[in-house]
Amino acid sequence: MVTPGPQIRNIVTAALPNDAQETQIIDIFRSLLQQLHSKERRCVLTLDDRNAILREVQFPPMSRSEQKRAAKIETERFAPSAQPCITYSARANAQRYVLGATEQSALDRLLRIAHAVKLRVVAVDHAGYALRRAYPEYDAIIDVGLQITRFYAYGEHVPFSLTLDMGGTHFTQAIARSFAIDGESAEGRKRMHGIASAGESEVAAIVHFVGRAMRAARTAGVPDIERILLTGNGARCALLQNKIERDTGCIVESATRISNCTMHFPEDIVRAAAPDWGLACGSALWSLAEEVAAA
Repeated sequence: MVTPGPQIRNIVTAALPNDAQETQIIDIFRSLLQQLHSKERRCVLTLDDRNAILREVQFPPMSRSEQKRAAKIETERFAPSAQPCITYSARANAQRYVLGATEQSALDRLLRIAHAVKLRVVAVDHAGYALRRAYPEYDAIIDVGLQITRFYAYGEHVPFSLTLDMGGTHFTQAIARSFAIDGESAEGRKRMHGIASAGESEVAAIVHFVGRAMRAARTAGVPDIERILLTGNGARCALLQNKIERDTGCIVESATRISNCTMHFPEDIVRAAAPDWGLACGSALWSLAEEVAAA
């Protein structure tokens, strides 16, 4: 019996150093592609709030070329130094769009890396949308990456988002300090046992950030948030999950699967690795979302 819906056949990941040079990233990507054992070279890239801005706009009926000119004028209004990159129809039978803009240098860097490893870029997406495709049943997603925590809350169209310069690496460093062990051992301990009594100030800072982000989202018109997903490297911290749940009154769950696709891996492997896979899987689902939009 064939399982319906998209299936993930293989997935590989790597942690990029925060200060990685372009040549280092290219080498890491080449290694990942070798491990992937796939002839597929189409890819979807993602940008986030550090180098991309999303705004909902309304245009009167116009041609595609006129839309592009209107997008450029609108972008100059809210992001003078950026270039409009995408327009995405946000509502059927209406002239409402989500306009994405990014610094051209950030986009060019991604494209150079992709071309260097012979990937064919079919789209540049926003991380907030990619995570939404992977986990559509949640009102908000907190992506606790290695260095940065991203908060996304989902209203009708444009994701509300905030970022904090703190992530899973800060938990690992706190464990290393508390137990006088090296970084690799501390990372292993975090994945197996959580942070124990270490990193409480880091947890408190992220919990405070989440509370601030939820208040800002409410002010921005996002509906009430009831279910929150924790994903990313730091999502394995049970203390963080419990404190966010207690402080917000929301149901908070850690990623243990990818909602919109199936995987032919043992369940224990999926549960352990799912926090690291959401963004990549959501990006891979982009083409299916486009097919639905075009139907």
